[in-house]
Amino acid sequence: QGKRPIIRGTTSIDRDNERIRITIYDQGFGESQVLTEEIYHIIFEIIRHSSPKIFESIEKWYSHRLKKGLDLTWQIHEVFTELMVQEEECPGSTDLPRRVVKYAKKTFSTANTVSEAVIEKIMSP
Repeated sequence: QGKRPIIRGTTSIDRDNERIRITIYDQGFGESQVLTEEIYHIIFEIIRHSSPKIFESIEKWYSHRLKKGLDLTWQIHEVFTELMVQEEECPGSTDLPRRVVKYAKKTFSTANTVSEAVIEKIMSP
């Protein structure tokens, strides 16, 4: 358990315009990992709606972390995104399952496409 981080950005979905909006606040401007973290919030949603097995791995991992004393106020997507930033900076430095990290990075790559059905699920309320 540690201190809660300062919120330096936010990600939201504008369903009217069908756009993803990422906002970086003043305290996050000078830190490149803030944008990476916000992008991984979207990656988390893509995984949730496109890969049930990978998402189940994330849920099991998160449940295990809670049992080991993870701060209960940290939501699953917050922990995932923060640790993915750590993985970007120092590969293999977290306890995220390797297949989850590999899948998330693959989702983040330019070679990946997201199906229209998944985009619709993410955009729907």
